[in-house]
Formats: sequence, C-alpha cells, structure tokens
Amino acid sequence: MIGFLIFPVWIASTRVVDHFHFVSQVLTGGFIGITCAIIGYGTNYCSFFGDDCFVPIYYHWRKAAILENERKRAQVFDKVSV
Repeated sequence: MIGFLIFPVWIASTRVVDHFHFVSQVLTGGFIGITCAIIGYGTNYCSFFGDDCFVPIYYHWRKAAILENERKRAQVFDKVSV
C-alpha cells in the first residue's frame, strides 16, 4: 500500500524540483486524481470500509435479482398449490 503512495509523491516532487510544474499544479493534479479514484471505486464497489468492500456492486445487484426471482416463483407456486 505504501508503494502506491511513494511513487506518485516522488514523481510530483521531481516535477516541482525540475521546474516543469508549479506546486499548485501538482496539488491540483493530485486532487483530481484522488477524486477520480474515489468516484471510480464508489461506482464499482459498495463501500470503502464495509465487510463487502472488495465485492463488486454487480454481484450485489445480481444476488438481489436472484432472490427476487425466487420470491416470485414461490408466490406463483403457492397460488398454484392452493
């Protein structure tokens, strides 16, 4: 995890030291990158800190659809058997 932080900080610091960018540009780019990462993670996964933080949101939707279909089948079966 720490490796994912060291490399971007190193790149950002070399950009400022080599006078390719101003500090404000580097900080703005970092803010944009972090924001995009949070939005992307939130789009594909349910939560950041929950027990299911590694499970894609697609599986939650699929599980809910399967349970709904099973409930509907059970209702139809109950109507037919009565």
